[in-house]
Amino acid sequence: MTALTITDSQVASLCAFLRPATARNDEEFAEFKAAVSEPVLWEEGQALLYLAAFDEALEQRFASSADLSGDIVRFVADFRSVHEPRGGLRIDPRLAEAMILGKFGLGPEPVIDPGDVLNTQVLMLQMLVTDLRRLDGFDTDALEIFLTRSRERANKLAATVIQLLDRPSSSP
Repeated sequence: MTALTITDSQVASLCAFLRPATARNDEEFAEFKAAVSEPVLWEEGQALLYLAAFDEALEQRFASSADLSGDIVRFVADFRSVHEPRGGLRIDPRLAEAMILGKFGLGPEPVIDPGDVLNTQVLMLQMLVTDLRRLDGFDTDALEIFLTRSRERANKLAATVIQLLDRPSSSP
């Protein structure tokens, strides 16, 4: 099987997506809303990059938290208060909290449809980066480092997936 690598255009797309929300106009927001409602239309590499970026953002946003569970609950509540009234972007708060807590080993990650995972993570990704800008002074240089780390993480994930798919099956 051919190796899957993250392209420059996919990284550029993620960079544009992570622009501050104030730079978005209503048309861009409608396009974003439509894109995340149909994740199966995404190229595999793009989905891997967004998932890797979500994990990277979680680590940066919550790693030094003194009250991890409380900060996660507040983050999800803040997301809902910002996004749901604006355009109807909805996430299941229990699912979102369980997904994030599971990433930090504070409970099992819920077993759910991969499309729901991707939708929820992509919807929260921009707000995670917005929080990093607000809390940690996440500037242009920090964004470049973030994009590089996300790309590296996505490429490692892609290589792992390819390895698993290339293994001979052990059928009886």
